[in-house]
Amino acid sequence: MQPLTILHTASSCSWNGQEDRILSEAKGMIERGHQVGLFCPPLSQLFERAREMQIDAFPAPFEKRNHEGFKAAFKWMKRYRVDVVNTHNALDNWYFSTSKIMLRKQCHLIRTLHKPTLLSRDPATHLLFRYGSSRIITTSETVRHALVDRNKLPSDKVYSIPTGIDLDHFDRGNQLRARNDVNMPVNIALLGVSGDHLLNINYDALLSTISQLPED
Repeated sequence: MQPLTILHTASSCSWNGQEDRILSEAKGMIERGHQVGLFCPPLSQLFERAREMQIDAFPAPFEKRNHEGFKAAFKWMKRYRVDVVNTHNALDNWYFSTSKIMLRKQCHLIRTLHKPTLLSRDPATHLLFRYGSSRIITTSETVRHALVDRNKLPSDKVYSIPTGIDLDHFDRGNQLRARNDVNMPVNIALLGVSGDHLLNINYDALLSTISQLPED
């Protein structure tokens, strides 16, 4: 396979699992011989951490929706040859999908949906996802089925790729010592959640299910 030129775009300035996955995928593609860059706000943690990992990061005016952001995306798409553009937020996806359609650019645009939210069914959104995206990646089968059944997107364009766990990084280590370090009891089961506390993630359903499990 010939090396590809891949551009990840993101408009978020926060640091959550989404941004961690972007960097992990970028690093993995670089290790496979591809050229990878990031186009994101210069004040974002993603930009800073990418630079620390020596991944090419380019400043983008994506902090809010305005014509400067669209101009930057349009200019990038027009000037540079990129094989794959992977968008990760609604704002940068609008900019790059619209630019791709207007320029009739032949690159592949992949839209990754990281959160379990329903996609709007308005005509403009349908147009961008149907004709501006080459592929759509979700992190769950539920979202994939909703895009196909509810939003009427072609099933052969939508894929579910759940976010994996790097077991080398999240080493369980000495659990007894870890509990003692943070003053947690050592003789009961503990459940913790790290990430966005969003209502549509349905933590209440998880807690309700756990409460019905046998005590032993």
